[in-house]
Amino acid sequence: MTLGAFANAEYVKVSIFLRPEIRLPMDVSYCGSSQEEIVDANDEMMEKCPQSLADMNICCAVHYDCSMASRGREFCNGQLCKCMNTIIEDYPDAKNCANFANKTCLGSAEIARRLQKSSSTVRILRRHFAGGPFILQQDWAPSHGSRSTLAVLEAHFPGFLDKNLWPASSPDLNPMDFSVWGMLEGKIAGKVFATVDDLKAALEVAWASIDDGYLRRTVNSVKKRLRACVKARGSNFEILL
Repeated sequence: MTLGAFANAEYVKVSIFLRPEIRLPMDVSYCGSSQEEIVDANDEMMEKCPQSLADMNICCAVHYDCSMASRGREFCNGQLCKCMNTIIEDYPDAKNCANFANKTCLGSAEIARRLQKSSSTVRILRRHFAGGPFILQQDWAPSHGSRSTLAVLEAHFPGFLDKNLWPASSPDLNPMDFSVWGMLEGKIAGKVFATVDDLKAALEVAWASIDDGYLRRTVNSVKKRLRACVKARGSNFEILL
């Protein structure tokens, strides 16, 4: 799980912190899905926001362009916005400005969807795991090492283990990793999808076709895998199954 898996910036990395209840205007474009990373607001920041919800909605009507990126400041329709903290970093070269500005724009409806998904993830984790005996550990997915991802994890999950502590060649003990994902991939293998939505639709059909018996057997196999992993002292244990 990662809260900051939306961006892998080529020229500029943008992080937006907003209240979960904010509804973005539907007629505004947000430039560059590859440049934008939407994460949930941390509570301390939101407590400092004096503006009303209506003011926040106005503040959210912002269109990013190259001039904003090159100045590296926080703008909301040309004005500084104290409620929305837009962090623009890692802007290596102004000559790449035109390339950034020409990137395909992402509609605010999609930004709102991602924002809602991120906020929901934080709420679910807080509800089920807050104060409990668990540690969030990130694997080596590239997005897990971004500054904004680490900032959110430090704010919401103190004591998490970052990706640098993920052991090399670690065993697959998650049912999704050692079983379900492989089945889903097999069901759509060899097919060509024109859009991401087509791929999502195919995966949903593949997921619906998996019978409950298979999922029960997969979950029931976890204990056996854990014992085999311990017996092999964390080494390759599949031969023991």
